[in-house]
Amino acid sequence: MAHDARRKGIKHLRYEVANGGGSTTYQEFERQIDAGAVVVCVCDTDKYTPFCQESETLRRVRQSAQGRTFAGRVFGTPCREVENFLPLHIIRQLDAGQNEELKNTLQGLVEDQQEPLPGECLWLYFDIKEGVAAEDLQRKCTAGDPVSWVEDRYQIESLQEAELELDGFGSNVVGRFLREPTLLAELHRFVRSGYWLRHFSGWFEDVLPFFLGKPQVRI
Repeated sequence: MAHDARRKGIKHLRYEVANGGGSTTYQEFERQIDAGAVVVCVCDTDKYTPFCQESETLRRVRQSAQGRTFAGRVFGTPCREVENFLPLHIIRQLDAGQNEELKNTLQGLVEDQQEPLPGECLWLYFDIKEGVAAEDLQRKCTAGDPVSWVEDRYQIESLQEAELELDGFGSNVVGRFLREPTLLAELHRFVRSGYWLRHFSGWFEDVLPFFLGKPQVRI
């Protein structure tokens, strides 16, 4: 976030982090509002495609926000989960020498997309922790745009007849990443890339004004 702030000429950010807890996130959201805080709530969307329904957690928080007057806003991530902000070339270094066939398959699928429209890259919606299997996609994508998107991005003729199975990278991806200084440095370089600008910069433009360092200029 700090890199996008500097890119936009914002010198100071000010915020405090309050973690939710999945199904109880809306309760923390309401508690912060009751405490008089400026509240920016960011929830994973858990989408498998750009066209899928948002997560139950995010829908519950949005529902809570509609019934309250508060300073702030509710945001869904511009991807499936926070892990999807990390690019594949960084993720694949977490387990160097392991699962190379999986990594190469994913790399090929991502590269075959050329330059997808903002918010439509396969990697944004791949379940990095658990992986993706045909039955997951069949359950969440039943007709129309979600099905067409999956068939195009995963290069399968028919989702209903597919036998797709791609493993994930485990549950502690972010924690493992944060323990690797060289990968942190790579992310700092990556936020200057065209990919980051295309898929994430617009989202940060909406989020950053709430975190301006001087209280009198917050909106």
